[in-house]
Amino acid sequence: MLFRSLIVVVLGLLVAAKAAGAPWVALLLVAPITVLGTLEVADLARKKDLHVQTRLVVTLNLAYAMAAVFFGQAPGDERFIPLAVLAAAMFIPLGWYASRRQTFKLTLVGWFSLFYVPFLIQFAYRVYAVEPFGMYYLVLLLGSVWVYDIAAYLIGSLWGREQLLPEVSGKKTWEGVLGGTLGVYAFNASAQFWIPD
Repeated sequence: MLFRSLIVVVLGLLVAAKAAGAPWVALLLVAPITVLGTLEVADLARKKDLHVQTRLVVTLNLAYAMAAVFFGQAPGDERFIPLAVLAAAMFIPLGWYASRRQTFKLTLVGWFSLFYVPFLIQFAYRVYAVEPFGMYYLVLLLGSVWVYDIAAYLIGSLWGREQLLPEVSGKKTWEGVLGGTLGVYAFNASAQFWIPD
C-alpha cells in the first residue's frame, strides 16, 4: 500500500529535521501524508462500490491533523481545538450523507479514514516530539511494525501450515503470527543497546 511505503520517507525526513534542529519541518509532512493516506482509503472504498465525497473527507481529515499537531500540546483552552475539529470531522459527514439519504456505510468510511490516517499520524508526531529521545521512540514504534511484517512473512512462507483466516487471506498463518510476535520482542529487547539512557 502507498500509505505504508511512505513511512520510510516520513522517517527519513523526521530524522533529518531532528538532526538539523528544525522540528517544525516535521509539520510539513503531516499535510501531504494525510491527503495521500485519505485518498488511498477513498480509492479502496470505491473498489467496494462505496463512493465517498473525497474532497469533503480529505478537507476534514487535513483540518484535524493540522489542529492536532499545532494545538494538541498547547496550554489552556487551545488544547480543546483538536477535539472540536475532531467532533466536526465526525458529524459533518454524518449530516452530509443523511441529508442526501445516502447509505450510512459512506459515513463509516469517512470515520475510518479519520482514525486510520490523521489520528495515527498525529499520534506518531507526538511520539516524535517527546524530548530528548522522541526520534528513537518513533524508530522503535515504526520498526516494530516493519519487523512484525517481515518476520511474519518469512516464517509463514517457510514453515506456515495452519491458516489464520482463510476466508480473509489464505496466505496468513498462525506460524507467521508467532514469528512476527517473537521478532517484535527481539527487536524491542535490542532497544537497550541503541536508545540512549
